Amino acid sequence: MPWGNGKIVAPADDIVEFGENQIKFSQGWLWGNNQQAAEITIQSELADIILTQGRFAFENLPNRKNWLYIFEGNAEIHPSNGMPSVRVKAGEMISLTQNKLPVPTTMDQAVVTALHRGIVETSQPVWEPTLSARVRDNFARIGINSVQVITFITYGLILVSIVGFPVVALYLRLNRRNRPNNKENNGTN
Repeated sequence: MPWGNGKIVAPADDIVEFGENQIKFSQGWLWGNNQQAAEITIQSELADIILTQGRFAFENLPNRKNWLYIFEGNAEIHPSNGMPSVRVKAGEMISLTQNKLPVPTTMDQAVVTALHRGIVETSQPVWEPTLSARVRDNFARIGINSVQVITFITYGLILVSIVGFPVVALYLRLNRRNRPNNKENNGTN
């Protein structure tokens, strides 16, 4: 999704809805960057996050804490539980949890290194496919291989019918002409 002079990226496995200056984010990863002043709101079940510019990553995975990482710029967090708003600055991360006031902390260097490198170098993370996706892909491969075999057999039969049958018919006709007539052979004996 375009965001100012940058973009916000969401992998295909995410559960996300993009609207005008608004994102409804239920599950997965989001990250983005923008150097112009362009406000966007990310709505999750735990908070509304308002970003105007900078670089961020947001992790919202099932059965895990939700984390917002602000690399550049700042964000304003409006918790959905009625707690006061919280401001997150560059170099901070914050965990969004139910029934607790989110408190920004300085980013852990390992997190910064891993996320910063991943966001700068690529916008496509490596996702391990789900079991259903792997099963679907395997069935597709089996289907493709089956169609290839059937196509090979079909082309073989067509080739035999176009070339083989006429050659055999010609051979039998020439063989019949060159064979002496049985009546003539019986009369001379």
